[in-house]
Amino acid sequence: MKRGARISAPPNFGPDHGRYIYAYCNIRTNQVVYSLTHTLNSHAAIKQLPDVGANYTPTHIRKDIWRPLWTLALPIEDPHSRAQGLHAFKKLREYRKLHELTWKPSLALTKRYTDAEVELEQKKLDQRGGSKKENVYDVIKRRKWTLRVRTVMDQKATSIADLAAVLLEQEEVGRKTTAKREVEVAKDRRAEVKEILALARTHRKEGVMGLESELEGVRSRLENKEPDSEGMSKGMLRREQGRLMGRIARIQFAADAVAGLQDPSKAEQTLEVKAETDAEADEVAESDETSSPSTSAPGPAPASAQIEEAAVAGEPTSSSAEPPTEPATPSTERRTISEWSALLPSFPEVEIAKLPKLSPLRAKLRRLRSPIYSADNVTVIWKDLLDAEFAGVWPDGVVHERMNIMGKGYSSPRGNYRVVETKSLGPFGISGRGLKESGGKEKSELAETSIKARAERESRMEFVNEIQRGVLRGMGKGS
Repeated sequence: MKRGARISAPPNFGPDHGRYIYAYCNIRTNQVVYSLTHTLNSHAAIKQLPDVGANYTPTHIRKDIWRPLWTLALPIEDPHSRAQGLHAFKKLREYRKLHELTWKPSLALTKRYTDAEVELEQKKLDQRGGSKKENVYDVIKRRKWTLRVRTVMDQKATSIADLAAVLLEQEEVGRKTTAKREVEVAKDRRAEVKEILALARTHRKEGVMGLESELEGVRSRLENKEPDSEGMSKGMLRREQGRLMGRIARIQFAADAVAGLQDPSKAEQTLEVKAETDAEADEVAESDETSSPSTSAPGPAPASAQIEEAAVAGEPTSSSAEPPTEPATPSTERRTISEWSALLPSFPEVEIAKLPKLSPLRAKLRRLRSPIYSADNVTVIWKDLLDAEFAGVWPDGVVHERMNIMGKGYSSPRGNYRVVETKSLGPFGISGRGLKESGGKEKSELAETSIKARAERESRMEFVNEIQRGVLRGMGKGS
C-alpha cells in the first residue's frame, strides 16, 4: 500500500526574520556562507558552497572551522527592515554566485613556465618516490588547478565588499524612490482634494436621489429572472451596481467631509479653489469657463438665477442683481489647494485583495506601498573590526561595532545583542565599539563587583609588598 504524499507545514518565521543576516567564514579556505539564523544549518549552508571538484565539498559543517565573520542588524523601528534584510540576503547570494563564475585569474595562473623551471620540476619529479605515470606537465596542470580552486573559494574580501555595495545600492534606490513617491503622493493628493470639492458641489446642487433611483432600477433588473431589456448580462449589471454604490459612497463622504468644516452659524462656505501661482490661476479660469453654461448669449442674468447662485456659493443675497458691496467674510473666502488638503480627510483606503489582478489601481497601490530602503542606523557587527577595510566606501548612516562573542565563539550572538558604545579607530571612518554596562540592577551589581575586585587587588598588592620587604630584610641580615 502506497503512502500518501506528505504536505510540508509552512515555515514558522519569527517576528525578526530578515532583520539579521549572519555571515560565517571558513578559517582554512576563506569560504563564506550566509544565514538568517545565528546558528548554521548544515544542510542549507552546504548548498551555498560551489562544486569545485572532488575532495573540496564537505559533507557537513564543522563548528571549529566555520567562524562568525560579520552580522548585519537592521533597525527595529523601521517597518521595512525585514523586507530590506531579505532583499540584501538575496543580493549577497547573487553577488557571490557572480564571483564564482566571473573572476580574474592571478599571475600565478597566467604565467608561462620557462625551460629552466620545467627542468627543475622534472628533477623534483625524478627524485620523488612512488608512481612515475605522470610527467612534469601533469604536475604543473594539477598545481594550477589547485590555484584555481583556491581562488574561487577565497571570498572573504569579496563578501565584505558585496555587503558595502548592497547597502550603498539600497541607500541610492531608497533616496530616488522617496523623491519620486513624494511627488506622486502630492500630485494624487491634489487630485483627490479637487475630486472631493467637485463631489461636494454635486451633492449641493443635485444630491444623490438620482443615483439612488438609478441604483434601485439596476437592482430590480438583477432580481428579474427574465432577460434584460437592454441586453446587459448579470455580470455587467453587478459591475454597474458596484459602480453606482461606490459613486454614492464617495459623494456622501465628500459632503460629510466638507460639512464638518463649516460653521453652522454662518452661510454655506464656497467650495471654489484659490490659485497659488499663475499657472494655477489659468487652470482655475479654464475650469470656471468650462463649468459655466455657454449656450445663451452673454448678458445680465436674471435676479432669481443670481440669488440661487449666491446661495450655493455662500455669498449674501439681495433682490437686485447688483453685486454686494460688503467685504468678503472668512466663510466666503476661497482656500488654496494646500489649505483644503490640510483640512479635508482622505478617502478610505482600498484593499488591494478586492481589486482585479490586472487593475491599474492595484499596480499603483502596490508601487506606493512597496518598502523604501535606507542605510540609516544599520549596524554591522564584526568579529574583527579591521575586516571592514576590505570595502572602500560605506554608507554614512552605517554603524560598525565589535562582536561580543561568549564561550568558544562557534556561532554569532543572537539578534538581541548588548548595547555598545562608540570608540574612534582613526582616519578610516570606522567606529569600533566596546561593551557598555546596562542600566538598573545589572549596572549596580557590576559596579559593586568592580569595587570589590579593586579592593581585593589593592590588599593583595600590599600583602605581596610586605612579603617582599620582609624577604629582602632577611636576606640582608643573613648576609
